[in-house]
Amino acid sequence: MTDIVPVEANVGISDVVGGQTTEIAQAGEAISRGQVYYKNPTTAYLAKCDESDKLSVAGVAITAADADGWFVGVTSGRYAVGASVSIPDDYVLSATAGGICPRSDLVTGDTVVEIFNAASATEGILKINNTGIVVP
Repeated sequence: MTDIVPVEANVGISDVVGGQTTEIAQAGEAISRGQVYYKNPTTAYLAKCDESDKLSVAGVAITAADADGWFVGVTSGRYAVGASVSIPDDYVLSATAGGICPRSDLVTGDTVVEIFNAASATEGILKINNTGIVVP
């Protein structure tokens, strides 16, 4: 899988205002802007998400935090991905902790967890959805 590589300074709320939902949360580990996170049911902290945490995807970090620090995450709506993306591609949770990759990069056995649809060359519309579909 080839994850998108966000430039952290370019990740944030979209200039197209409206419909975004954000949250302020405490990180259980260091998290970077642009990484997918989930709520750890044991600690109640938020941490980088990978395929093993697919049922608990919560959002995408738009600020960074060290372990035990606070960050802002976007949970719905349009946001600046911080990387080049291709319209109309879907982007999904990758096997890398916190990573996002194009749906076409999934391999046999991966579960499809939709994160966003490309809305422009640099923005996505967050659409977190664990489809339950396993790539044959």
